[in-house]
Amino acid sequence: MLPLFAKIFSTHSEVSAAASVTLGAITGMALSIGRPGLDLRIAGGLGGVVSSEPSFAMWDLSRMVRSSGELSSELDKGAENFKQKLGTIEAEEFKSTLKQFITHYGSRGPNEWELRSKTGETHPELVFSIIDTMRTADDSHDPRKRHSEAQSRSKEALKELRASVAGDETASGTLEIATTSSSIFIPAREQTKTSIVKIVHEVRLAARELGRRLSAVGKLEKMEHIFMMRDVDLEDAIAGSMLSIAADREKQYLALFDLNPPFWFSETVPPKEAWEDTSSVTSNRKVLQGMGGSSGTATGTAKVILDPTDPTDFEPGDILVAPITDPSWTPLFVPAAAVVVDVGATMSHAVIVSRELGIPASSQLHQQRQGF
Repeated sequence: MLPLFAKIFSTHSEVSAAASVTLGAITGMALSIGRPGLDLRIAGGLGGVVSSEPSFAMWDLSRMVRSSGELSSELDKGAENFKQKLGTIEAEEFKSTLKQFITHYGSRGPNEWELRSKTGETHPELVFSIIDTMRTADDSHDPRKRHSEAQSRSKEALKELRASVAGDETASGTLEIATTSSSIFIPAREQTKTSIVKIVHEVRLAARELGRRLSAVGKLEKMEHIFMMRDVDLEDAIAGSMLSIAADREKQYLALFDLNPPFWFSETVPPKEAWEDTSSVTSNRKVLQGMGGSSGTATGTAKVILDPTDPTDFEPGDILVAPITDPSWTPLFVPAAAVVVDVGATMSHAVIVSRELGIPASSQLHQQRQGF
């Protein structure tokens, strides 16, 4: 498995670098003619960005729920209730479409690089929670419509930039190479990541089954403790000597979530005792400033969401404010007016998908979101 991971991670790194370089060339040209932001519009609506596909599929599921009194009634009682009652509901089209969704996108979830993380396949209630939010959005939030509008803006922006450099043969040639390359490498970046996530998920499923069996015979306190094992620990776990060690490791692991690691450091990582407690981070700034990632402006109620599986207070037209996003957050972009994240650059998930869906996005707030 390790050689396969090494090969595919290498490919992912290469196409990610190529995507950054090609978009950087377009950015340079836009700045040279005094049109900052033109590059981001050109990069919008590329198509083929696989990390945005779950949004389209989940939108269709949300429309089915919205149009069904029975499905809506059960989801009104919560995602967990919906999960338990779904088998008794007469909604064959929804069930069939949901099954296809899990087959294609069940590997996706919050922090999906991490084996321990929950995904749509292991915890379908995560999918239902997001559908619950999406179903309240009217058809003006249709991601396919927004994507089409983003494509139109992209064509107009590219036409403008082409006209601006038409008299410069070198610049014109560079622009054509850069735009063609961007249309290949930006989607490829998301595709290679998706391939990695699918492989990780296969390992996750096998590990969960091993953890289930060990916990069933009392050799682990609970199934999730399998993820506190190193590979060299597995034989000891099977022998039953890792019960208390695994439990203690999980306590130490979970305690790290109360700390903010340093944003940057030189040479040596500071000891965790020097890390900032999350409860002590505050901001009194009136204006929060970040880096533009997807062009446009939006006005709405800013809602800080820390967990994409619990978007309880998020409503259509709100501005999604998050520490960082991955594809598990993407369906929440659909009802959002805009997206703001602590960490990211022009090739990060939040801004790539925001451009694809045609909504404004800003990144690099660096914990300024505490001011919301």
